[in-house]
Amino acid sequence: MKIIPVRVKEGSPFTTVSILREAAGGAPNGMTVAQMRSRIRILDAIDSGKDEIRLEDAEYSTLVDAINGMPWVRADRHILQIIDDVLSAKAVSSPEHKDPASAT
Repeated sequence: MKIIPVRVKEGSPFTTVSILREAAGGAPNGMTVAQMRSRIRILDAIDSGKDEIRLEDAEYSTLVDAINGMPWVRADRHILQIIDDVLSAKAVSSPEHKDPASAT
């Protein structure tokens, strides 16, 4: 699981939520049904996150592919900061995926 911080910069129309919704919600060259399902899970995670967005590894990989494949039409430092947040997201253990052998 990866965690992406949610950023809102005063005076900027670009937020983590708006940028990630745009990247995950569209696909310039189309998408398969499996990709659509994965992207819907990403959109659900974006909508449920307040201070951070938590994505399982498969959805994180899909989001990274979407961001790297998206044709950006504006050069903006805040957008790039959000992209860098995604590309350098921290890995955390998912509570529902704990190893039963490590439980005490």
